[in-house]
Amino acid sequence: MAYPTDVTEPRLGTYAFAENDPASQLAQAAYLLLLGEELKRHRGMVKARRHRAPEMPPDEDAQAFDIPVIPAEGRRYRPPELPRGADDLHEISRDLAVILQAEPREPIAADLLHVCAARPEPAVRVAAAAAAFEITAEPRNVIDILAEGTADDDALVRDLAATALARVNPEHPVLQRLASGPPAPQTGASAHTSLLVHGTFARTQTWWQPGGDFHTYMLDNVLSDLYDQPDRFEWSGGYSDAARALAAQSLYAWAQSHGLSDPLLMGHSHGANVMFIGSTLGLDMREAVLLSCPVRWPPYVPDFSRIGRTVSIRVHLDLVILADGGGQRFDDPRVEENVLPVWFNHSATHDPAIWQAHGVDALI
Repeated sequence: MAYPTDVTEPRLGTYAFAENDPASQLAQAAYLLLLGEELKRHRGMVKARRHRAPEMPPDEDAQAFDIPVIPAEGRRYRPPELPRGADDLHEISRDLAVILQAEPREPIAADLLHVCAARPEPAVRVAAAAAAFEITAEPRNVIDILAEGTADDDALVRDLAATALARVNPEHPVLQRLASGPPAPQTGASAHTSLLVHGTFARTQTWWQPGGDFHTYMLDNVLSDLYDQPDRFEWSGGYSDAARALAAQSLYAWAQSHGLSDPLLMGHSHGANVMFIGSTLGLDMREAVLLSCPVRWPPYVPDFSRIGRTVSIRVHLDLVILADGGGQRFDDPRVEENVLPVWFNHSATHDPAIWQAHGVDALI
């Protein structure tokens, strides 16, 4: 199943479960991830949103889902006996979401997550598994669901599953394979002045590489000086602070060895945070373009004195950023915030069709 990148009018809150088309499934996934954060919050698992500045205001898109306050009971729950049919499972999850809104109790929330983790729709199943890890009595089952999701045909499901799996089981062998790949050839050629920086687990994906769909679109239509040689910059794509710090050091060294002077750097997801860390190491850039960047401040606050302009481009309620636990938006006047009129899809900001449909070119 290929999930849409252009959802503009989603069903919110429990209404997400009223239908079960692909767009509704993405809204259901958002509801489940937000529910998981609510459960963790009351269990003391994410005090003050560990990766956000404590003073950051609540996200308006998350508030629109109206997740109820659920007091913690501190138990782990086993899945209920469930039917096998997809339609039956959807109807049960729809009814449980409505019941939970009227009776916000942890056992009901656990049943909802377990039911959704048993559903066949990939985005719903993976989001439910990510949200259920802290409260399920069968964590191995949800880890297996997340590991399976990393091989899904849909890029959003793969990114969602890998990010959630990295948070709960960072040493899983599936993640080691995702973060590996042959290194780019090193030619030492003189660089142009724009560069794409990929994000977590994206090292072997083609969209950002010369000849890939997004790279080609940018080179032909937006950034004629975009670096397009075989020795483009890449990093491990590992999901850790250490991997990003090492990547930033490598990015700075790559820029030095290629004579990069005051470039425009465009980073997707945590690739943007690699750029931010690079600025604290001495990397200057005339513009930093952030595509679907998880907000983790103060740890990744850049050296703004080395950045001429900072532009953030994102979607409403990015599912992968929800799974990551980062913030959705920057609350700093030095970052120009641009929210596209689409929801949920982490890959939308590097989709050429989205750039064309919404005039993203004009934002950078």
